[in-house]
Amino acid sequence: MGQNSCNIEFSGNIYDEHDGTPLEFASIEIMELNMGIITDTNGYFHFEKICPGNYNIRIIHIDCDTQVTLLNLGETKIKNFYLEHHSEALQEIIISYERALENPSQNTQLLNKKTIEQNSEKDLGSILNHMDGVSVLQTGNNTSKPIIDGVHSNRVLLIQNNVRFVGQDWGTEHAPEIDPSEGNEIAVIRGAGTVQYGVDAIGGVIIVSPAPLPKEAGIQLKTQVMGATNGGLWGAGLSMEGGFKKINNLGWSIKGRFKKSGDQHAPDYNLSNTGFQQGNASFSIGYNKFKWGLQGYYSLFDKENGILKAAHIGNLTDLQNAIGADTPLIVLPFTYSLSSPRQTSTHHIVKTNTYFRINEQLKLNLQYAAQINLRQEYDIRRISNDNRPSLDLNLNQHSIDINIEHPLSDVITGKAGIVYNYTINTNLPGTGVRPLIPDYFNQNSGAYIFEKWSNNHMEVDAGFRYEYNHFNAKKRDRNNNIIDSSFYFHNFSGALGWQYAKKDFMDAKLNIGYASRNPNAAELFSEGLHHGTASLEQGNTSLKPEKGLKLTYSLDYFPLSTLTLSVGGFYNLIRDYIFLEPQPDLVLTIRGAFPQYFYEQTNAAIYGTNGAIKYAPKKWINFTAKGEVLWGKDRTNDDWLYAMPQNSLMFEVNIQHSINKHIDFESTTSYSYYFRQKHFPTGFDFLPPPAGYSLLQLNAYLTQKLANHTIQYGIAFENMTNTSYRSYTDKLRYFSDLPGFNCLFKVSYFLNHKS
Repeated sequence: MGQNSCNIEFSGNIYDEHDGTPLEFASIEIMELNMGIITDTNGYFHFEKICPGNYNIRIIHIDCDTQVTLLNLGETKIKNFYLEHHSEALQEIIISYERALENPSQNTQLLNKKTIEQNSEKDLGSILNHMDGVSVLQTGNNTSKPIIDGVHSNRVLLIQNNVRFVGQDWGTEHAPEIDPSEGNEIAVIRGAGTVQYGVDAIGGVIIVSPAPLPKEAGIQLKTQVMGATNGGLWGAGLSMEGGFKKINNLGWSIKGRFKKSGDQHAPDYNLSNTGFQQGNASFSIGYNKFKWGLQGYYSLFDKENGILKAAHIGNLTDLQNAIGADTPLIVLPFTYSLSSPRQTSTHHIVKTNTYFRINEQLKLNLQYAAQINLRQEYDIRRISNDNRPSLDLNLNQHSIDINIEHPLSDVITGKAGIVYNYTINTNLPGTGVRPLIPDYFNQNSGAYIFEKWSNNHMEVDAGFRYEYNHFNAKKRDRNNNIIDSSFYFHNFSGALGWQYAKKDFMDAKLNIGYASRNPNAAELFSEGLHHGTASLEQGNTSLKPEKGLKLTYSLDYFPLSTLTLSVGGFYNLIRDYIFLEPQPDLVLTIRGAFPQYFYEQTNAAIYGTNGAIKYAPKKWINFTAKGEVLWGKDRTNDDWLYAMPQNSLMFEVNIQHSINKHIDFESTTSYSYYFRQKHFPTGFDFLPPPAGYSLLQLNAYLTQKLANHTIQYGIAFENMTNTSYRSYTDKLRYFSDLPGFNCLFKVSYFLNHKS
C-alpha cells in the first residue's frame, strides 16, 4: 500500500448513552495499529495518518462496559460512540460546580449531589443563594424564592424532572413547592438553551434533575435525621432506589422527607407564628435501553407555614408604630403551633415520558405531565374560631412536549420540538371574602429549535422559540356583574451563544438573548388584601408584555494549576417592566390596617458584574473570594428600581482531609458581607433600606466508609455572631429582624447493596 494513501483522519465524540454527557478520559484504541488516545473534556478524539482498512475500535472508560466495534476506514470518517454506565457508578460521579450541562456555551452553574445533601434542610431559594448572580427574595425566614440577575417569580422558569413547574408563583411570598433534595443536581442556566423551556426566561432557568434510574439489580438506601436549635427544627428523610435481578434495564426510586419547625428566634426576641411543617414524597419507575425507554413519575409536596403575627396590625396608629420598630408589636412565647395568618400549599406532579432512537443519531422524545396546585391562605378574622381560608385556589395544568434530537452533521447537533399547555385556575367558594385574583384559564402552544456547532476549542449555539397564548379571566365587579376578559399574545424568544475554551488556560463565554413575558393574573386583576405579604394590591388591566434583551458574559482564566480568576456579568434591557409600586398612604380596612401597592410599568435596565478568585495551594485546602455588584435603573423616570438585591462580598475556606482510608473530614468556613442598598427610589418606600450586615458560618462533616455502607455526621453553625439584621429583599423587614444564631446537626446513612 502506498505511503500517500495513508492520510485518513478518524475523529468523533464519546457520550454517556443515558443523558448525552461527554465522557472525558475515555480511552479509544485502533487495535490492529496499536494506536490509542484519551478523550478531552468534550469527549472528543482525533486520529491522523491512518491507512485504509477494517479495524477493531476498542473504547474503555471507568465504570463502563468495554465496547469493541469493527469499522471500515476507507476515507476520512467522523463517528460518535455511546457507552453504557453501570448504575451504581453513576451515583458516585462528582460533578464540578462550573461544569456546563447539555449546552456548554451557556452561562451555566451547577450544584452537585454532595452540596445538595449537605444543605438538605434549606428550601430552593436558600440553597442557591451563594451562586453567582443568584440571591434570595424572602418573606421572613421560612419562605424564599430565587432571584437571578435581579429578577424573580414569573421571570425565572423552574424545571423539576424535565417538567416546567406551574404554581401560584405570582406572589412574592409564594415559594416554589419544590424540595431541592429531590435533585441529584441543580443547574442555573442563561443563554440559548433556555428556549427549550419557555419564551419568558428573562432571568434564566433553574433545573432540578434527579439521578438516572438504576438499570441493574441491587438496592441503594439513604436515610437522614436532622435537628436545629433555632426554631427547634427536626426532620427525617428516606430514599431508596434499585433494579430487578430478572429484568435488566428496569429501575425504580422512592423518596420521602418530613421536617417541622416552631417559631424562629431573632437575637433579641421570638418571631411569633413563624413555624412550618413540610412533607414531600416521590416515586419513579422506568425501563431504559439504548434504543427506547419508558418512565413514570409522581411527586407530592405539602407545606403549612405561619406568617409573622406582628405583620398583621388592627389599626393605622399601631401599623405606623410597627413599621421600623426595634421590637415587633406582637411577641409571644415559643410554640410549634400555627395560627392565622398562615398558609398551606400542596402540589402534585404526574409525568410519563418515552423515547425512541429512530437510528444511531435521531432520538424522539414524548412527554405528558399534569400538575395540581392547591393553595389556602388564612387571615385573622373577627370571629376567632372561624377557620375558613380567605383565599382558596385550585390550579390544574396539563402539558405535552414532543421533540427530536437531530445531529445535522458530526459537528452540529440540535433539538426541535413542539409544546402545548392548558392551565385552569379557580377560586373555591366558601371563603366569605372577595377573591384577590379571578378565575382564569390559559392556553399556550409553541415550537422551538436549538442548534449547536462545536470543534476542538470553540462552540456556537443558537435557539429560537415562538408561543401563542390565549388568556381568559372572569371576575365580578362591586355590583356582582361578571366581567369576562380575554387576552391574546404572540411571543418570541431567541438567543445566540459563543464559547472558547482551552484546557488549563481559559474558558470564555458570551450570550445575547431576547425574551418576552405576559402579565400574569395577579398583575392584571389583583384587588384586595394579599395575606402572605400583609399588603393591599391593585392590578392593572392595561399592562403590556415585558420584553427583555440580555447580554451575559463570563471568563475563567487559569494562570496556574492552583489558581482560577473569574469575571462575569450581564446587562438586561427590559421594556415595559412590571413592578409593585408602594403608595404613600397606609389604608385601614375592616380586616386591619395595611400598606398599599399598585402594579405599574416602566422601561428598565438591570445590570451587574461579579468576580472571583479561587486558590488551592494544596490538595487539601482551597480559598475563595468573590463579590457581586448589581444596579437597577428606571429609565423612564431616571431613577433607581425598587427592591434590587444588595451588593455583597464572600470569603470561604474549604478543607478536605483523609484521616485514614475509611474516614474523611471536610469543613467550610464562610464570611459574607451584604452592603446597604444605596440605589433606591427616593420617597418610594415606607422605610429606607436597612444597614449592611455580615454573617459568619461554619460547616463540618465526618464521613466513615465501611464496605458497602457509609455514615456521615454533619454540624453547621449559622449566624455565629448572633447578628441582628434585616435584608432589603425581605418583605417583612418593616416589622422584625431575621433569625439569630443556629446550630444544625444531621446524621446520614448510605447503603449500596448489590444483588
